[in-house]
Amino acid sequence: MNLKNLKRSQIAMSTFPYNRCSLDYTLDSLERIGGKAFEFQAVDPLLSLEDMGYADMRRIAKKIADHNLQCICVTPDVMNYPVNLASGSFSDRRRSITYLKTAIDCANVFGAPLIQMHVGYSLMDESPEEAWKRSADSMGELAEYAVSRDVVITSEYSVFTWKSVLQSSKDLRRMIDEVNSPGYKGMTDTVVMVKIPETIEDAVQNIGMENLRHVHFTDGLGNATSSLHMVPGEGKLPLEHILQVLDDGGYSGYLSLELQGAEDAAHEAMLKGYRWMCEHIENQ
Repeated sequence: MNLKNLKRSQIAMSTFPYNRCSLDYTLDSLERIGGKAFEFQAVDPLLSLEDMGYADMRRIAKKIADHNLQCICVTPDVMNYPVNLASGSFSDRRRSITYLKTAIDCANVFGAPLIQMHVGYSLMDESPEEAWKRSADSMGELAEYAVSRDVVITSEYSVFTWKSVLQSSKDLRRMIDEVNSPGYKGMTDTVVMVKIPETIEDAVQNIGMENLRHVHFTDGLGNATSSLHMVPGEGKLPLEHILQVLDDGGYSGYLSLELQGAEDAAHEAMLKGYRWMCEHIENQ
C-alpha cells in the first residue's frame, strides 16, 4: 500500500458504540483517544432530535468545543417508524421531513458539514417506484433546506428493501442525479458493499468520486449474511485495498469508524480502530 493523498485528518471517530453511555462520558472518551473529528449518531441518550431546540443545540456545541472535538456529521435514526421519507402517508412524510430538518439544524449549529441518512423505504405490498418518487420529492425539499444551512446530506444504500429504496450504488447515483442539488451527495459503507454485492471500484465508478462525500469504514466478516461492523483489522475485508483505491482516486471526505456491537467496551473498541487507522494513514 502506497498512500499519497489520504490524511489522518480524514479519520473520524464516532459515537455509534456509545449508545449506552452519557454524552459527557462519550465526549471524554473521544477526547482521550486523541482524535478530533467524529460522527454524531443522533440517538438517545446522546442526541434526541425530537426534544432538541436551539438552546440545546448550542449547549451541546459548547461541550463539543470544550473537548477539542469537531463534529463532522450528524446521523439521525431513520430506518423505523415514525420516520419514512417515502411513506404513502402525507402526514408521515411531513413529520419525517420536520425531524430531519432538525438534524440539519444540529449539523449547522455544531459546525458539521454533513448529515448522513437513508432516504426512506417502501412497504412490501406497494409499488417501489411510487415510493421512489415520494422519496425523491422529500429529498429535494431537504436538500434545498440543507443548502440554506451550509450542510450537505449524504445517503447510504442497502440490500434490504425495508431499509431503503436505494438498493445499490447505481440507485444512489440515480437519486443524486434526480435531486440534482449541491445539498445532496452520496456515501458508501465497507460492510454494506459486500452485501450488495459490490467492490470499492464499483462504488466509486457508480457514485462518482465527485459525489462521494463520506465513507463508513469498518471491518466485517466479508460475506453477504453478516452485518457486523468490526474494528479494522479484526475481520476479513480488504481494507488496505479499499484505502488504496480511495487514495488513488483523490478521495477527500472522511473515513468514519461506524463500530457496532461494541457497546460493552466502546472506548477500547474506538481506540483500537483509531490506532489502526493512524498506523495505515501516515500523512498528517
